[in-house]
Amino acid sequence: MIYKLLQNTRKKKTFIKNTKTVITSTAYGKIKGVVNKGVYVWRGVPYARPPIGDLRFKQAQKPFDFDGVYDATSFKPICPQMIRFEKEQESEDCLYLNIFSPSLSPPLKPVMVFLHGGCFIAGSGSQYLYDGNNIAKKGVVTVTVNYRLGALGMLDFSFLGKEFEDNIALKDQLAALEWVYENIAAFGGNPHDITLCGHSAGAISVLCLLNVLQAAKYIKKAIAISPFPDILNTKERALEIAQGFLKFAGIEQSEAKRRLKEMSCEQLNGLARAYAQSHQRRNGLDLLMPVIDGEFLPLRPIESVRDGHSCCPPLLIGVTKNEIDIMFKVKYYKSMALDELNYLMEAEEDVGRELFEAYAQSGCQNPHAALGRDWLLKIPSEWYADFHSRYGKAWLYRFDYDNLFLKLTGLHAVHTLDLIFVFGNFDNMVGKALFSLTPFRKKAFELADRIREDFVKFIKSGEASWDSFDLDKAVKIFHKDGDWVERSEENFIRSIWEKTKVYKTLKGDIQSFV
Repeated sequence: MIYKLLQNTRKKKTFIKNTKTVITSTAYGKIKGVVNKGVYVWRGVPYARPPIGDLRFKQAQKPFDFDGVYDATSFKPICPQMIRFEKEQESEDCLYLNIFSPSLSPPLKPVMVFLHGGCFIAGSGSQYLYDGNNIAKKGVVTVTVNYRLGALGMLDFSFLGKEFEDNIALKDQLAALEWVYENIAAFGGNPHDITLCGHSAGAISVLCLLNVLQAAKYIKKAIAISPFPDILNTKERALEIAQGFLKFAGIEQSEAKRRLKEMSCEQLNGLARAYAQSHQRRNGLDLLMPVIDGEFLPLRPIESVRDGHSCCPPLLIGVTKNEIDIMFKVKYYKSMALDELNYLMEAEEDVGRELFEAYAQSGCQNPHAALGRDWLLKIPSEWYADFHSRYGKAWLYRFDYDNLFLKLTGLHAVHTLDLIFVFGNFDNMVGKALFSLTPFRKKAFELADRIREDFVKFIKSGEASWDSFDLDKAVKIFHKDGDWVERSEENFIRSIWEKTKVYKTLKGDIQSFV
């Protein structure tokens, strides 16, 4: 629901006459883009072959050479969606990326590759929310990426044979990174200075790819915006999920190979949506998550970084203040969210009760929402940063913007809101609705400038403008009335979290948390 509200942000299309075009050369041939408001833009650049036919459930393959000059002046189809944020053309032929460059002249510029969110079931790199013009104008080549979603990207049918692979979405992202590394110099970018950035599902992907050996050489810096650092599936759980899907769809395993290849993507994703919704816990969204397969993705990211197996470049990681508050405002979602918290409380026993009492007495407006945010995002992000800091530097932030409209709607600093500020894209229906009043707009623009400056500084230098997390647990707070740094070395609530089974499992003190 949050995504439908904030990511349905397509700006009304305009057609500019006499747009200047630009042609550059890649390893696959010449490619034509446009110059838009002083930024060089290529839309819909293929980074892999169309994943159709025998490639439907296989990792991305290198793209074909271009026949003549490839036209990259308009967006190409997005990957088939399980839910729709916006009305865009969908196709299995969807492995495209978009490039926004400030200049083609030397010196080569730092690069940010951005992975969109959407629970691995929706989203695309061509959403207006992720338009890279404003970041490019700060001297950063910005790349946004499509990757396969839903049944085509996240269900693991590898038990059926070599025609099927797991972690297709992550392997698409890796293929995009490889393409950028090999070709971005032609677009003014430095292939040896790539920052991998992602939001939500894209942030989970960032932390996963830091744990993938083949990806390490491409990632110079990393940014994880609102990650769920430890929501992944084991290989055993992935097998159970995929076999459950076949049973739900009425497909005998002996017929599965043929049926999965013959069904349309609409049929597959429709069945996957119904299958997910048939699961009460988390509305089935945790069914479609990366798989710890022991090979491509050998360990859970938080375990990998704990034991020094992950790539540990400079890392920027953060959350919003009110990530999931809205879940406790809507009756259907509130019931699901409370069930999830009850699951935690029961599993943690006395410590669970101690945790809830601490939140209830902390003065926060919605203790349930704060506890849920911390369980799923904030506390695991801090633990990840703690482990990461043993081998590299990490910086944390929290986004606290609010205004009267956001308060009245119960959104506050909701999940995804910070992206509007980081990319600076306010000129759409949502942006105008949230920030239409002059005082709101002025403060919002000022905050957008500040947070974008901090992100760009990190992308360019590998350093943030505040102390790293290893120094007194420093966290920068981005607020409409001015920013500050909080230090929480002796944070009372954090100390209770460190008594939980969740934390002891991540530390390796106990074997499992159920």
